[in-house]
Amino acid sequence: MTAWNTAKRSKAELRERIASARDDWARLRQDIARLNNTIANQATSITGQASEISALKVQLEMMQDKTVVIDVSTTSYQCCSDRPFHGSSRRLL
Repeated sequence: MTAWNTAKRSKAELRERIASARDDWARLRQDIARLNNTIANQATSITGQASEISALKVQLEMMQDKTVVIDVSTTSYQCCSDRPFHGSSRRLL
């Protein structure tokens, strides 16, 4: 038996300190795991939101390309945006 094992067995205070340190270490590992899960969930949420935003931009672009104002009195038409109408080649930033 090593001197360390002999000391652990003979001193109750040392055993209590070792047990307390193990408990603290276990709680710390659980906290780290919980934080890692939280970070992973937030990253997944942000990625999903970015995908939704991209899809909405595409939908908005398609709607803007189709939006045309028709002036019935002159039977002419123009795009509702300030820029000239260029069909589907227009991109949102």
